[in-house]
Amino acid sequence: MLAQHLGRVAARRHDGRASTWLGDPALYTFVRDRWRYGEIHLVLGDLVGDTSMPSIAAAASARNLRFSVVYVSNAEDTLSAPERLAARLRALPRAADAVLLRTVGGGAEPAADGLWSYQIQRIGGPGGEVR
Repeated sequence: MLAQHLGRVAARRHDGRASTWLGDPALYTFVRDRWRYGEIHLVLGDLVGDTSMPSIAAAASARNLRFSVVYVSNAEDTLSAPERLAARLRALPRAADAVLLRTVGGGAEPAADGLWSYQIQRIGGPGGEVR
């Protein structure tokens, strides 16, 4: 099922041109290089617990790093205390134009790729606080 989904993502076109990171060589290179140069970090942990997110925030602050994108997939769908996630996100050191990327499945609107839709919300700067 995942291979079929990724095949559909790679085949997506807009105005006849590849429009996803899997189909466009330049976009793929950009994402691959972010991984290669250590700019993408995957972390397994409890988003609303007392350890994971505060530890990430402390480690980033100690290194003077700022988040520009935080991807939580669809984790919010299963959280019993989403307000704790919002507090954890607000505590992250972040760039003024930082964004939260969410994956949304199902719902009333059909997903653009037939499986998932994505939402982007600013988490930095004036009026950009996560709620």
